[in-house]
Amino acid sequence: MAYLKAHYRLRPKQKVVLTPLSGEIAPPTPCPRDLVRVQHGLPLDRKIVVFGGQITEGRGIDEMLIVAAIAERGRPDLAFLFVGDGRLVPLIEQRIASGLSNVFLKSRLAREDYLVLLSACDLGLIATVPQVDSTSFPTKTIDYLRASLPIVAAVEETSDYAVLLRQWKVGVAVPAGNAKALYAAVSEMVDDPRTDAEFARLARACLEEVFDVGRAARRILESVAAISDQQ
Repeated sequence: MAYLKAHYRLRPKQKVVLTPLSGEIAPPTPCPRDLVRVQHGLPLDRKIVVFGGQITEGRGIDEMLIVAAIAERGRPDLAFLFVGDGRLVPLIEQRIASGLSNVFLKSRLAREDYLVLLSACDLGLIATVPQVDSTSFPTKTIDYLRASLPIVAAVEETSDYAVLLRQWKVGVAVPAGNAKALYAAVSEMVDDPRTDAEFARLARACLEEVFDVGRAARRILESVAAISDQQ
C-alpha cells in the first residue's frame, strides 16, 4: 500500500483496499520421495533446491545458476532443479552441457504431477532481478507451501515478501542480485535443524491463515462492508 500511495496519485475520496492473494491450498497426493526422484531421474543422496515457474527474464535465472556453480564447489550435497519452460531454457541446457553437474531441468508438468515433484524436494527457490522499484509477490509461494517446502527468496528490497516469510517462519529473504548472499541463505536453510514435520505445520498454518480462498473472500467482503458503512 505504501508503494501504491508513493507512486500513484489518489483522490482524497478514494479508498485503498488490499485484495489478498489466494488459491488452492490442499497438499499434494502423498507419494514416496525416493520413488518420485527415481521417476524423474533425480539424485537420492542430495538435498534438492527447486525453482518452478517461467524460465525467462526477470526470474533471476542467471543468479540461481551462479548459486548452483558456487554450490558445486562448496556444497556437493546440493542439487538444483528447474521446472518449467521459457526463453532461458537454452541457458540452463548450456550450463548443464558445459559440466554443471548439480543442475537438473524438467519441462512443465501437469499440475498434480508438479506438486508431487515439489514434495520430493527440500527447498523452494525464488529470485527476481535487482534495481527494480516495483514490488512483487511470487505466486509460486502457494505451491511451495502446499508441498511443505521452506523458501529462500532473492527479492526487491522494497518488497514486503520478506516480512511474510519471517512472520510465519517459513523461509528467509535476501536482496535480489547478490548471489553470494543467496547461496549463504540456501545453505542456512538446508542445514536448519527443524524437522520436516515442523516445516509442514508452519506451512499449513500460513496457507490457512493467509492464502485460503474462503478466508480471502471474507476479508474482501468485510473491507467492502466497512467502506460502505463509512459513506
